[in-house]
This record gives sequence, C-alpha cells and structure tokens, in this order.
Amino acid sequence: MKNNNLDHNTQIIAKYAGLLSIIEIGLGGFLHGLKLPFSGQILSLNQVFLLSHASLRLKEAGPIGIISTVSALFKTLSPAGKKLTPMLAITVQGHLFASGLFIFGSNIIGRFVGAILSALWAYIQPLCLYILLFGEDIIFIYHYFFKKISKVFNIDHSNFLIVIFLIILFKVLLSVCLLYTSDAADEEDS
Repeated sequence: MKNNNLDHNTQIIAKYAGLLSIIEIGLGGFLHGLKLPFSGQILSLNQVFLLSHASLRLKEAGPIGIISTVSALFKTLSPAGKKLTPMLAITVQGHLFASGLFIFGSNIIGRFVGAILSALWAYIQPLCLYILLFGEDIIFIYHYFFKKISKVFNIDHSNFLIVIFLIILFKVLLSVCLLYTSDAADEEDS
C-alpha cells in the first residue's frame, strides 16, 4: 500500500512540475519577449495557484517544494528571457509555500501562510540581490526608485510608500484569492 502511495505522489509531482515548467518556459519567454511589466508577478501568482492545487492532491507538505525545484531546473532550457533570477525565484517561492504547509499542516491555514510568503518573495528577492550585488543599503535603494518614479509622476514620499504598500497588498490578496480558486478547480476535477 505504501508503494502505491509513493507512485501516486510521484505522478502528481511529475504532472505539476511539468505543467509549471511549460508555463514558466513558454509563457515566461513570451511575456519577456513582449517586455510586459509585472510579468514575473503574473508567473508568481500562477505558481501559487498550481502549488495550492497540487497540495490538495498530495495532502502533505514535503513534495511541494520538489515541484518548484524541478521546474526551476527545466527553466535552464528556456530559449528566451532571463534564467538565473527566475530559477532562484521559482525555487524559493515553492519552498516558502511548502514551509507554510510544513508549519501549519496541509490545510487552508498552511496554504494561506505559504501563499503569503511566496507572494512576498517577489518583492524581497530584488532587494536582496540589489544589496548583494551593489552593496548599497535599503535607504539608497528607496531613494533611487523614488527619484525615478517622481520624474514620471508628481508624488511625495508618503504617497510613494502608500503606493508600494498597496501594490504589495494587492499581490498578497490575489495570492490568497487563488487559494479559493484552486479549491474550486479541485472540486470540479473530483
């Protein structure tokens, strides 16, 4: 019986890793080619949806991170677009999602926490990479982006911070909404 469960988990992991890989390579390359803003955020939301749907099938936290890791490895085959930073994002977001399941269980609370952590990573990773690569502090980064934005829009510091907060909040709320969408999709598949 245990061997049959292993085969079931392996099939689910393979199915979702393949699906996530195809979307990351195909849609990711297409969006990169069009140079659409927020394309990484769209792909991140897709990953939350797929991992949430997969977690309903697996009923355990462990294998969820494998789906993202396999997909990140397949990202090396992408003919267009960036590879290294998306590979890092795919892997970390998947493991952050899995950490919510690991800590709180394979239930709505675990998926909720995992989705929020995964959604936030898309904002944390660029900051960390910028600091790592350029050695600048967070205040310098803030002023750099504020200066760029204030040239285009007439905005002050407090409004700029509100806009940043609202963008992040919007992404987190979309991620949480995708949990309920994946529940509905799972009910239709059953």
